[in-house]
Amino acid sequence: MLGLVKVKESIITVEMCLGAADLMNKYNFTAFDAFHAMLCEGDIIISSDKIYDKIGLKRVKIEERI
Repeated sequence: MLGLVKVKESIITVEMCLGAADLMNKYNFTAFDAFHAMLCEGDIIISSDKIYDKIGLKRVKIEERI
């Protein structure tokens, strides 16, 4: 996975926390999935979890890379 992405430093803001809470309420995201979505800041996410498709987040599907 590290060959697919550049790991960037992230700072969690109040807006990210509110956005994560919104994803948890509207789309039944877990806290982990909600923060993962917020921390990617609209960039492509690497995950096998289809929940990100609900919000239109571009996703590298791990299941297709194996």
